[in-house]
Amino acid sequence: MRCLKCNQELIPQAQYCGYCGNPVNKSKFNKMVTYFKKYALYLALTCAVIFFAYAFFRYYSYLKYATKEEILAGSSSINHSGGPNVINDPNENEEEEIDPILAYDEYETKNLGETYIDFDNTYKGLKITSKANAQEKIVNDSQKEKHNCANPDTLAIENDIIAKYGILGVNLCEMDVSEAQELEKVVAKIYAEFPQARTSLTNLTLTNAKGQNYIAIFYGVFPFATSKNYGSYPVIYKTIIGLNSAYYLNLPILIRDVEISSASGHFPPNATPYSPLAHEFGHYLSFLVQCRNYNLKELFYFDGRQEDGLYDLIMDWNQGVGSQAIIEEARKNYIALYGEINSYDFRSSISKYAVFIDENKNYVYDETIAEAFHDYYINGEQAAKASLEIVKVLKTKLGVGE
Repeated sequence: MRCLKCNQELIPQAQYCGYCGNPVNKSKFNKMVTYFKKYALYLALTCAVIFFAYAFFRYYSYLKYATKEEILAGSSSINHSGGPNVINDPNENEEEEIDPILAYDEYETKNLGETYIDFDNTYKGLKITSKANAQEKIVNDSQKEKHNCANPDTLAIENDIIAKYGILGVNLCEMDVSEAQELEKVVAKIYAEFPQARTSLTNLTLTNAKGQNYIAIFYGVFPFATSKNYGSYPVIYKTIIGLNSAYYLNLPILIRDVEISSASGHFPPNATPYSPLAHEFGHYLSFLVQCRNYNLKELFYFDGRQEDGLYDLIMDWNQGVGSQAIIEEARKNYIALYGEINSYDFRSSISKYAVFIDENKNYVYDETIAEAFHDYYINGEQAAKASLEIVKVLKTKLGVGE
């Protein structure tokens, strides 16, 4: 037994400590205090281990069960420019819905090379009643963004694209009419050969890239609107091709950069200022193949019955699994026709951008498919052999010509 004051060992039956003179109290409480002091370090370590084990378990559980919800909501799986404009339903119990999609800011302004169009509006707490109602909301959002457009000729081109090709929202109205006509030619040529493209694309629009240097961009699953019951279905997703206003509202820069990219081999040969749209359609067609793999249709009205399928689609798309499979199938067909070639040489024969590596040093395989389609769109049967084989696989998987 030790002294509670100086912690020196006491002789048996001692009434006072021989070192400091402190009375020895042998009550059960003091014995417990002595025991606690003796083993305090061990107890503290044990508690710390239990605490950190519990914290890790809770964090692991959060990652395991929250990731799917976050990915489907778009917080970690969907990249988009700028911040979303989230507008809540002002009264969830209102019989007549007050639709925030119809509202706009009449005092909105823009800088040179920017567009008035906010392509990435998002909404929550809406009354979503049917597929037709979901389509109507996408159309209304697009129409709202036209309020600053005073170019009737280009508006006519927009309406022509909507009517002929079934794209719900087309927002190009700040562009010169001749430019809009060139873009419509790209769409017309692609839809003529790939009628399956009519199934899912909801928006073709100018975008504000806010310092990013892309010419055009594709969003496969863009979270657009949630229903009144938060976290429940149905929800609305948009599938978007965006055109960077810094280029498409500044044609000399667009022409210069495309010419440089084509001449350097970054893009396929003979690229034009409007052919990058075909590159994005390559992404879109590849995306349609992945949707078919997971039996997913009509993402603009998603009722949740294939939630796991949508989650798997997004993970597949982000990791490039399906895209790599398309490329490897095309490479095998190439080898059967022309002889052995490794994956890198196969892809790099299309363009430098076809072997694009992201910030984590990983190949983005869908860029290979998009560049192959870009090459095919520009050069037809004179495109690189690898491009032709990739397009053949796309056609087979989409049922083109059946």
